[in-house]
Amino acid sequence: MLSEKISTSYRRYSETDLLVLEKKFCACTDFCTFKKTGHILRTYEYDAFLSFAVEDKIEIATLLHHKLEEKGLKVWYSGRELLLGNSIQSTITEGLVRSRYAILLISPHYFKTEYTLQELGALWSRETESRKVIIPVFHQITPQEVGLINPALAERWALSTEIGLDNVCDKIVEHISASKQTVITRQKKTKQKKWFVTFLLLLFCLSAFMFWKTERETLPGDAITNAVTLRLSEFQRNLEKDLSKILENQGAKPTSKAEVIRSIDSFNAIEAQYRNFYEFTNGITDLQFEKNVAPAAGIDFEFWSPVDNYGFKYPQIHMVKGNTSTGAWDLQFFFFNTQETRFEIDKTELQDSLTVVTISYTEPLRLVTFHYEYGPQTYQRKHTTYSIHGFLPQEKYYFSCIDDKWTLTQVR
Repeated sequence: MLSEKISTSYRRYSETDLLVLEKKFCACTDFCTFKKTGHILRTYEYDAFLSFAVEDKIEIATLLHHKLEEKGLKVWYSGRELLLGNSIQSTITEGLVRSRYAILLISPHYFKTEYTLQELGALWSRETESRKVIIPVFHQITPQEVGLINPALAERWALSTEIGLDNVCDKIVEHISASKQTVITRQKKTKQKKWFVTFLLLLFCLSAFMFWKTERETLPGDAITNAVTLRLSEFQRNLEKDLSKILENQGAKPTSKAEVIRSIDSFNAIEAQYRNFYEFTNGITDLQFEKNVAPAAGIDFEFWSPVDNYGFKYPQIHMVKGNTSTGAWDLQFFFFNTQETRFEIDKTELQDSLTVVTISYTEPLRLVTFHYEYGPQTYQRKHTTYSIHGFLPQEKYYFSCIDDKWTLTQVR
């Protein structure tokens, strides 16, 4: 139950929330990791934030606060900072982001208090591999007992009030003072690099116009996404509309994969010459013959089978039986893909005055129709027609920029 509260608190104080608050409330200097490649200066008003359960305030928290300040540290302490009428949560949040470190007075009461758990969650979100802000102080609790509730906290370097409060304060001051010295050293190095920052600023100003000009001539990602999404939605809408009319006009009925397999087995058992026809359309290109349709649709017809729903995960299957005489066949099956087509932008390249974007699709096939015929209408030959509606596995979208407006000119 306690671990669930801690997890909830961690989500409540995201790193983004803390950065926003720091911009508003901070005022002294420190460092934090920046994009894992360098450091940026960060300022703090307090050396440390004292986090404790209210039950420990009188017994030890107030005394610990006084001793730390006597030794020269500036400590954020709720007993002094919280004023009548102030919001408790917002005031504590401000205190957290205005403090370089956090001293956690861990006692049996600590994990039973909502505010201390929220503070702990916020502090975990501020830590990185190179920047540790939590200084645990165990009071009337052992590391083993803490480990049962929060194993990560139990593994941290920690102090215990068993060594005496003065000794605890001395070690905390020593730890924070060493950190301050590191900060001062880094500040000196930062000043030495100011000339380089100035140079970069000038370089940025000089190149701003070229960047702006290039940006205007670069196809924005949202234009690509909008164009592809519009094409997919229009194709799907028209296909569903046409299919609905066909199924209604021909009296189609829902059927199952098992029924399809039984019908195909019966059809294959007919001893007669056969001929297969293949058709593919993506609304722009129409293809015929297996040699063209197979690579375009990404299908190996030799292994294509109703056993796996022709590659569809959750198809809607309908059957249409035509008017036939005894011994003749006129049977159609419709496999409609209910899974949404998804796309990814593979690459963008320039060709003369056009920007060409290669798009790859997942679930590109939308509808497959199988038409089985045999009898006088086919001169006693078996005919199977595969009609496939969908998209090529990859398509190229051609965009042109006219009067600062990007337009889709063609799709191949």
